[in-house]
Amino acid sequence: MIGTCLSLLFFREVAYLAAIPIPFLYAVLALTNNLEVRSRATSLRGHATHRLAGG
Repeated sequence: MIGTCLSLLFFREVAYLAAIPIPFLYAVLALTNNLEVRSRATSLRGHATHRLAGG
């Protein structure tokens, strides 16, 4: 991101090429975050059920 901003100041053509993957990176980050939240929720549900069952 910093490289894109700096190259935008000095090398405009390169900056546009460097900025192309940024939306894909945000999509991958959102997908990873969603999977992590689901995994954490499943893990917490498992611990809560285990505790309720008397274990």
